[in-house]
Amino acid sequence: MICQLNSVEEYLTMYGELVTMVYMNVNMDQLGVITQTHYHGSKARAKKIIQERLKIYNKDYNFTFARISIKDLKSRWGSCSARKNLNFHYKLLFLPIELLDYIVVHELCHLVEMNHSHRFWQLVRRTIPDYKKRIFHLRKIEREMQGLKKR
Repeated sequence: MICQLNSVEEYLTMYGELVTMVYMNVNMDQLGVITQTHYHGSKARAKKIIQERLKIYNKDYNFTFARISIKDLKSRWGSCSARKNLNFHYKLLFLPIELLDYIVVHELCHLVEMNHSHRFWQLVRRTIPDYKKRIFHLRKIEREMQGLKKR
């Protein structure tokens, strides 16, 4: 069963050991200007949550991957390398949990389909049937973030 949550904050509340971590409630204005101190703390929390979400979703897929990295990616939320390394942007921590889950599943599916073919989207649909709605929501957030960078 896949855990349906509304936000990363709710996730932190539900999972015992993560409750002790300080959750940084960042609004859209703050998302564009994270300090180095916030970056390192956010990176660690993002890795913990992404590992947990990968574990949940990979129960259905049973794919193997080499490594998980959390980075300050410049133009994407995540990537999957030919060496089966999964890379994620630390700012996933600040997205609604359903968008984080979509990105986790998207990169997980690239382990088998290194493209955006019909087969790839069928794999994504297996656990995220409303993936198109989530992509729409994610693009809206990206446009808002671009607007912040231009200020």
